Amino acid sequence: MEECWSALMCCFLPLLLLVHSSQSGPQDRMKMSLFDQKQASMSDLLTEIRAFTNESNSNLMNHVTTVMTALKDGQPLSSGIRGKQLLPGVTPACLSCQVLAKILFQYIRSNRDTQRAAKRLIEVCRLLVFNQRGICEGLINGERPVLEYVIRRGHASPVQLCELIFSSRSVSTDLHCNLQFQGDEWAVHIPPSIPGRGAKQLSVNESDPKHVMAERGVCLPSFGRDMKTQLLHCEVFLAQIKSRSKVSAMSALSVSDAASALLPDVHVRGKRLGRQNDLNGGRPYMKMLHLTDLHYDPKYQAGSNAECGAPVCCQVDSGIPRNPAAAAGKWGDYRSCDSPERLVLHMLDHIRSNHPDIDYILYTGDSVPHDLWRLNKEKNSAVINRVEKLLSEYFPNTPIFGALGNHESFPRDSFPPPEDLTVDRKFNNLWLYNLMADHWQHHLPNANISKEARITGSYSALLEPGFRIISVNTNFCNKLNWWVLYKNTDPGNVLRWLVQELLQAEQRGERVQIIAHIAPLYGDCYEQWRHQFSRVVTRFSKTIRGQFYGHSHLMEVLLHYDVDNPNRPVGVQYLTPSNTPYSRLNPSYTLFYIDGNHPESTRAVLDKEIFFMNLTAANSQDDVRWLPLYSIKKDLNLNSLEAIDWEGFVRRMDKDPELTRKFHQYQVVASDVQKDDCDRDCRKQIICSMVDGDSFLPRKCSNKT
Repeated sequence: MEECWSALMCCFLPLLLLVHSSQSGPQDRMKMSLFDQKQASMSDLLTEIRAFTNESNSNLMNHVTTVMTALKDGQPLSSGIRGKQLLPGVTPACLSCQVLAKILFQYIRSNRDTQRAAKRLIEVCRLLVFNQRGICEGLINGERPVLEYVIRRGHASPVQLCELIFSSRSVSTDLHCNLQFQGDEWAVHIPPSIPGRGAKQLSVNESDPKHVMAERGVCLPSFGRDMKTQLLHCEVFLAQIKSRSKVSAMSALSVSDAASALLPDVHVRGKRLGRQNDLNGGRPYMKMLHLTDLHYDPKYQAGSNAECGAPVCCQVDSGIPRNPAAAAGKWGDYRSCDSPERLVLHMLDHIRSNHPDIDYILYTGDSVPHDLWRLNKEKNSAVINRVEKLLSEYFPNTPIFGALGNHESFPRDSFPPPEDLTVDRKFNNLWLYNLMADHWQHHLPNANISKEARITGSYSALLEPGFRIISVNTNFCNKLNWWVLYKNTDPGNVLRWLVQELLQAEQRGERVQIIAHIAPLYGDCYEQWRHQFSRVVTRFSKTIRGQFYGHSHLMEVLLHYDVDNPNRPVGVQYLTPSNTPYSRLNPSYTLFYIDGNHPESTRAVLDKEIFFMNLTAANSQDDVRWLPLYSIKKDLNLNSLEAIDWEGFVRRMDKDPELTRKFHQYQVVASDVQKDDCDRDCRKQIICSMVDGDSFLPRKCSNKT
């Protein structure tokens, strides 16, 4: 559900229009007749760039029209260009993009002062795109310096810019033109596996710092703020170290069961120790809450204009609706509107009241709303602080692991490589990394999160002995992060760091869950980074037992395949649907069930449940309920959630269009404006995206329907 608004930083009209979002709003915002009506207003801007192209004004306007028409959602394509190809894999939109990008690069690299062009661009933007005061100024002036710096100081080509835009999920798949981002060739170093070494069963690890301290009669408490629980875990751990005979006698029991044998029945992480349940064959399990893409909007106002023509509406200054149907809903809105506080508080209160047994929480980012033109570091920080405070208030005793969203930075999507000392310090994100690290540390009071949190926005921390959460800042791979044009060889050295974390976890016998905002197999992550991540997952597939992401706003499942044996599935990426209804979705939250504490625990994902609020009922009847959407095991009929089982499910969907349509309804969270809208192309897109995430591997989906 991402838009291309970041590209509005571009310094002249053609590229401004090129990247107009496919989710930009009402269909009548930019009618093609405006090009005739306002052409005179562009003459000064065209004169400014005349020295950098041999194209006539009419040709330039044709390129602009071609690209904008291709990217404009819902507009009739009178020339049929969406399906037209000049050559195999080459559409007019791709060709026009490259013409316009070449002009942009030449103009910026001429070392001209771009402020005059930016001023004229703002005037044209007001005429053609957003006539509301402040939007064009905020978008262009806020983000122009980044693209200007990247193009002027870097070595990227105009084609690479088009590759990033047209291969992202921000544009329709039939516009991708077979473009892939071609950056430098590189590979992260991955040590080979050692036969016999891998994630071990849950047991005392003699190299673990807890073991060393226990030998001295000292115990380091595990996470959580319930001191009774912490002391209980210490009792169990010390008993394991000091009495090997007792551990042997308890070999058939989990750590939690052992605690039950030592002490009276005690509530641990929302469950009784040693709790049995049919979900896990009578063995203990853990319950995890996944929140993501909250997009909390403090300016949301029920009854305001939901069709205001701005990138986001339903705000106090969005204006008066033209008719009652255009008014913003009380509980949120299917149109381009973010989460009202009323919705956020109701959701959190419902979760707290109905799921008191949650063991830990993942929050994978994007607290900030979509009104990009009025945001800055201070406003972003205020929203982030508000959301993190709410999480602490509603779940004060529950470990919360966070990941950094692409909307948290300012400008949005801007994540320069901190290890590259040639980057001007004014662009760095240290303000953001320090802010988030403070919150992450607050949510995990008994852990020292790794120092990388304040350098790259990534960190690693134990949930409990033998079970580690690694939070990865995947915004470095985002195709709308223009710093990819500046450095694309493992920006942030994030993959190199991840390999070291996984190697150490493997050596300690730990199981790992990876969390991040943008899923590496999702189309917004550039191809080389995506493939290198696949190599990492292939190597450490026995250690990585779950991957959880957001960003898409949809419910999606993406499969990893062995890079050395592409027919063997080795991992699963779970993309959780957004908490916000932005856009055309029902708000929702997701629960995962994880293999719990027992000697044979693999920390595998056992099941997933999604709960949603139907906005139509909530707004029209004030019928505010959080309803179960689906359970994977029950409603998709999977025996387990391993990668091989998911591949079998994809094969079933390939043969059963009704099953694919059912999956689509879950994907869009039973949205009343989307749930019944999945044709042949939609079904193909669902299936192909699940199995063809790594474009470096042979395609599996060429004949899928």
